Amino acid sequence: KDYEKCFYQFACQTKMSYYTHFLLLVLFSLVFCSCIRKTTNGTIALEVSSNHISDWKDKLVFDECHALKGTDSIMLSTISKCLIDDEQIIIYDGKSRKIFAFRKDGQFIHQIGCEGRANSEYMNVKDIAFSSDHSLLYLLDDLGIVVYDAQTGKFQEREEIKLPDPTNYRKLAVIASKHYLLFNPHEDGLGEIIEYRDGEWTDLRKAGFYQLDCGRFYTFKDKIRILPSYGDFKICSFNNESLAPFIDFEFEEGALPDELKPKSFREFLSVSEERRWFDCVLSACETSSWIYANVTGPKDKSYWIFGNKENSTVLSGPMPTEDGMQIIGSDEGCFYAIIHSELVSEDSYIQNVINGLGQSNENLFFVSFHVKG
Repeated sequence: KDYEKCFYQFACQTKMSYYTHFLLLVLFSLVFCSCIRKTTNGTIALEVSSNHISDWKDKLVFDECHALKGTDSIMLSTISKCLIDDEQIIIYDGKSRKIFAFRKDGQFIHQIGCEGRANSEYMNVKDIAFSSDHSLLYLLDDLGIVVYDAQTGKFQEREEIKLPDPTNYRKLAVIASKHYLLFNPHEDGLGEIIEYRDGEWTDLRKAGFYQLDCGRFYTFKDKIRILPSYGDFKICSFNNESLAPFIDFEFEEGALPDELKPKSFREFLSVSEERRWFDCVLSACETSSWIYANVTGPKDKSYWIFGNKENSTVLSGPMPTEDGMQIIGSDEGCFYAIIHSELVSEDSYIQNVINGLGQSNENLFFVSFHVKG
């Protein structure tokens, strides 16, 4: 009888163990399938809910804040493009049409180049970009590409872009010396995104419809990311002479329908006047865990979207104009922003961030922050 009792207990335990393992296997399969759904074809799908955040105070944690200190002759006004590396911030001021370098503690270093027609000068800056090792600064202008030493600001060389329509290209990403990605917003050009090397080019993406002249490239580690065409929300990576989907923002509601994507400027005006849709990714950057995108949405509002690349958490909501923040870039650990103090409302929590420096008379502040969650 004792033997029979022991055998019965063993049988019950074995049966329970079987069902336990079966349930665990089912649970694992569901989680695994969910992850596969999120990363089909290597693409991370981020679902943007219609329940948007109205107050970002509890979502962002500020790490450092430094006043940008210029000189009597250096007055920043319109920050059109920023580049950030381990030691400095390079800022192109679109109003003064000058390029300045600052240390990350806010101290002014020097001006890079100047406007003019000499080989070492530039005319009508369209974009700036680092080389892959951040040792060189590349500048795209009406006459081609100008290269400066990123640390000293000294002129290195000027390169002519040998394309049928060189002045139509507005944005630049550097793959290697004399090897670039270029963006053309004109629907009748060679292509929206082309790979250009030593006078030869390959069409990587043809839009076929109207494009906004906004941010188009950013880099993360050694990867070049390409922002989507107007009306699309897939960010791609440049990989082996092609574009591979990387991030896909899937809007619960409000994304521009495919049939309304404008094929001409007139159609664009008609669609934009409705102000009903999420329609364009204006800029983006990423850390090891999060990706940020600035997207134009209904009623011509800009929306911040932060997506976690590891667990697909998404935080989204209208850009808080009362906080005076302009997100300008990132590294592996954090995001960076410029705070325009004259745009910060009196009741904004950002007042506490900048007033903590005891320098409330400064106009611009450079801050680093990370996202909670």
